[in-house]
Amino acid sequence: MSWTVVELSVDQYGEQNVNRRETIQSPDWEEVDQAIRSLDSACRSSMALTGPDDVVMCLGGGRDFYHVYIQFDESGAVLIDPSKDNTDMVDMTIGGVITPLPSNMIVSLANALDAAKEFYLTGALSSKMEWLKT
Repeated sequence: MSWTVVELSVDQYGEQNVNRRETIQSPDWEEVDQAIRSLDSACRSSMALTGPDDVVMCLGGGRDFYHVYIQFDESGAVLIDPSKDNTDMVDMTIGGVITPLPSNMIVSLANALDAAKEFYLTGALSSKMEWLKT
């Protein structure tokens, strides 16, 4: 069976932080790219790409500050920026909640898009980037 993203979901938080989830079945890359670019670190601050066997890439944040995480069967990985310190904490809004993260776990839009494209095409971690296994 070939790899394919079976669902794209984007969370939109409105009044009283109520979530209205938008989903697209079998999205094309343009829909995924648009969804990532639409994250605003406020009302639209989390999304997920789901593949076969519930392999999931989650992206949070927006406005050029993104947190990218992939969950496989029993393990996961966080995309990191090795040029940043892992002891400096930064507050990000992810899923409508302010979340403190080490600054090296916050990446640029370009890195988030590159990682998402590799996941979209292959279901794998981009070997061009650094990942912290969890």
